[in-house]
Amino acid sequence: MRSLFVIVFLAAIVGCKNDPTSTKEVEAMKEQGPIKIVREDGSIQVKPNNNEIDLSIHFNTTVSSGAEVIQFRKDAQSILEKRILDQPRIPSIIDQGTFFFQFIVKGSEISEVGLLDNKYIDFKEDNTYSYGINKTVDGTGVYHYTEDGILLMIDDDPTRKPQEFQAKHGGDSLVLVGRPTYKDNNMQMKLEKVMI
Repeated sequence: MRSLFVIVFLAAIVGCKNDPTSTKEVEAMKEQGPIKIVREDGSIQVKPNNNEIDLSIHFNTTVSSGAEVIQFRKDAQSILEKRILDQPRIPSIIDQGTFFFQFIVKGSEISEVGLLDNKYIDFKEDNTYSYGINKTVDGTGVYHYTEDGILLMIDDDPTRKPQEFQAKHGGDSLVLVGRPTYKDNNMQMKLEKVMI
């Protein structure tokens, strides 16, 4: 039994040393853009390459199926409409200024320093928001922010699921803690408000 363990251990070491992927191949892969990883359950995870980040990917967690996204969006739209009727006024703490991302934590992973530089989300008084980098807009959506700090967001892209966060404010800082409603409870992010 011990000799079998030693053989397996040595084979693993040799296999790691003989990795056929050269440095040139790795660099070429980085230039091709995001890596798509298909998991065993069929869901797709997209990872950015070469310090590029698609904010919409990091801002939305993966769900198990398109049917789940459709149902989540339908439920969220009903909830959003009711909340807007019940509380039409958005607290100025959220719709004044533009929020720039400082970091995002998903599970045990944290975004690299500088990876989110100049990436923003801008909540408008009319319950819409936009997000992007610098002055470009990469996406838009509708939202509602309750007086007790529950933020519900529905991206205009029909393939993206809605998200719900508990917001915590401190000066110009905004921390969003994902809620389990639409499977965001593995995510937290910190943003800083800038008056533009």
